Amino acid sequence: MDAQLLDESYGVFMSGPNRTLLLAVTGISSQVVTETLFVIYQQGLDWPDEIQIITTLKGSEEARLNLLSEGKLAALCQEYNLTVPSFSDEQILVVPDASGTKVDDARTIEDQQALADFITQKVAALTADKSLRIHASIAGGRKTMTFFLGYAIRPARNKWYSLIASRPVTIRMVARNEARA
Repeated sequence: MDAQLLDESYGVFMSGPNRTLLLAVTGISSQVVTETLFVIYQQGLDWPDEIQIITTLKGSEEARLNLLSEGKLAALCQEYNLTVPSFSDEQILVVPDASGTKVDDARTIEDQQALADFITQKVAALTADKSLRIHASIAGGRKTMTFFLGYAIRPARNKWYSLIASRPVTIRMVARNEARA
């Protein structure tokens, strides 16, 4: 899948992504991260090198407890003999509101605006990296969070995306150039 691509509009060869990121939105249940990883494993998709979670303050506490402290991420990887993706406190991204305060639970209109702004800006920054393949998990978090991530991750030129909705369903969004590879 990392073969070179011919970009016909420019007449040049471009290398495919060489790193894979799982980008997930979560609420108070971080289990969606391990469920998404299991789907990636089952379907033979590129295994992530890194995980980033976008969440609220309440969700970040849950992710730290379950995925890091209780070791559920490491346990899943060990059970299936997989490399543990890079994941730490720094990769749990808590949405800030307009004043920079971490959003606790995203129940107000202002919190929803903060979610929209943060998610779209984060996705824009990530998709600018042409060496990065992204699996975007829309299985967790508030419905608005999943909408914002799904909307923001729409395919861009020369990018690879897997939009993972839930356990056994994977929607593969393919950029035009990937189909020619």
